[in-house]
Amino acid sequence: MENRKKVYITGTSRGIGLELKSLPFDVKGTTRSDGFDIEKDYEKVLSSILESNSDVFINNAYSPKYQTKLLVDVFEKWKYLDKQIINIGSCASDMDLDNLDRKKEYPANKIDQSEIIRKINVDYCRTGYKENEKCRVTNLKMGYVLTEFPSLYDKRLFPTLEVSRVKNIIEWIINQPADMCVREISLHATSKPILENI
Repeated sequence: MENRKKVYITGTSRGIGLELKSLPFDVKGTTRSDGFDIEKDYEKVLSSILESNSDVFINNAYSPKYQTKLLVDVFEKWKYLDKQIINIGSCASDMDLDNLDRKKEYPANKIDQSEIIRKINVDYCRTGYKENEKCRVTNLKMGYVLTEFPSLYDKRLFPTLEVSRVKNIIEWIINQPADMCVREISLHATSKPILENI
């Protein structure tokens, strides 16, 4: 059997996370219902990721502040290891500065994640490569995705991505060579909204 990459994914009971369980890798998925709530069981989740000997961590499960904390803490432990973090971000982090929705909890968290990853990658290009940092971090920012995850607005009124498209992009990111970091991908659907005529 070939040596397949080990991938750890949080929040695999539904939505994007459930779709990602079918990635063609050695996947370990955790869920809130299995005792891996990233807020209530934070230390357990963090330890599980670090002890899993995974090559890739997909930071999917959302909980205010805790998804961001997990991104920071895993990166700090993996910084000098040949590993990869893919953060499930959002195009909500691209809101105009005068958009009052930027201050709402979800967009604010996604803006924080985007800034953290931008800083990680800029710092790598300045000095990190000299210090032999190896962990590659990608921010995957998406518009509306066709899941039951709640949103600020009715996502049926907007072009919406199929979760299979998200999985395909993530598989592509994972398959990129270790001597290149995909820093950020931002995507949205161009399909007609489900409720376009209402």
